[in-house]
Amino acid sequence: MNKEKNETKKTEWQPTLPGLNIEAAGGSAIVQAVETSLASLDEQGLLEAHHSGQIQLILEVARAVGAGLSWGKVSVATTTLVRELRELMATLPAPAVKQAEDPMDALLEAARPE
Repeated sequence: MNKEKNETKKTEWQPTLPGLNIEAAGGSAIVQAVETSLASLDEQGLLEAHHSGQIQLILEVARAVGAGLSWGKVSVATTTLVRELRELMATLPAPAVKQAEDPMDALLEAARPE
């Protein structure tokens, strides 16, 4: 992914994928959380050009969820969007999971003669 700034909105993380357009709008907590997740995946090199549409959809749904949650009463539509957002986020590439170091490996490494 290209790390150049997207001219539409200035934030710490801006993907510049072909066709991706991030509007300058006030970010709700959910939008900020989604952007943080996307930034993490981007830093790990997991987001590519073919993710543009998927990321755009995720950002749009996150904005809609944020707007829906800002009202005093949560509607059925907002609840449905929350479920959709969760499902969309689950379709993104999974970050590599660091496995805990096996204590036996550490012991064997320490005991190995130099």
